[in-house]
Amino acid sequence: MKTYRHYILVTFFIIILTFLPMGCSQQGPRQEENAPRDVVIAISPDLSEVVIPTVAWLTHQANCRVRVYDGSSANQLTEFAVPKAEYFKESAVARSIGAPLQKWIAWSREKPTNSKLSGSGAVCVPKLLDRLAQEHSMPEHLIILGSPVARFPTETNYDFAEPHLRYPGDGQIQADGSSPFSCQGKEHSLSGTRIYFLFPRVDTGSWPSSYESKLHHFFGRFFASRSGNLVAFTPDLDAGLKLVNSSAKLPFNLNPAVVEAWIFCKCII
Repeated sequence: MKTYRHYILVTFFIIILTFLPMGCSQQGPRQEENAPRDVVIAISPDLSEVVIPTVAWLTHQANCRVRVYDGSSANQLTEFAVPKAEYFKESAVARSIGAPLQKWIAWSREKPTNSKLSGSGAVCVPKLLDRLAQEHSMPEHLIILGSPVARFPTETNYDFAEPHLRYPGDGQIQADGSSPFSCQGKEHSLSGTRIYFLFPRVDTGSWPSSYESKLHHFFGRFFASRSGNLVAFTPDLDAGLKLVNSSAKLPFNLNPAVVEAWIFCKCII
């Protein structure tokens, strides 16, 4: 019964891919020449609607190793390599990936298990990074799909939303060894990793003025404290995924503002 349900889900998904308009993250009906080699995607259970456009983008990334994690629990959902297609079609590539993709689709149709955080788009970034460090498998590119408003219901001192929207100071990164964001002993754990923190479908309109820039600053410092590079921090899914391809050509520690300027120049040439 479960196998039949998975078959229905993947068939439905492939039909959608067949008729999905090309997003701006794709460069026409072909696979990317500058595809990333190693990608981890961590996605909030609340953002099931972005699975289809994300997988559509992934089908263009030939020979890329992809690992997908539940961004809330940090459990790995699936893993696959994107096949190179001689005659490219998104639905055909998705069909070739097969069972590993079915797992992701089935998960995206399930209801979130954490009722306290349901609808928040929350992802637990520190837990995710600890899991990747334990597996000794930090990727070249880490794509986080979820709200940057971090939630810690059992550790309210670190919660970004209770009792009101707030953001932590840099002291939680450097000085507070008990903080989930502490870098102590983890200073090189993200060495060589580019991070793309994307939050589509998140209600940023309710955020206070300058709150997004404050979060951007904090997460930039947080990832840098572990030797990672935050390349994108945006609610624009297409723009963020486009940067994954474009930044692969550039030096690792290049300032994200320079990356965005370089992308803009390439678009108008």
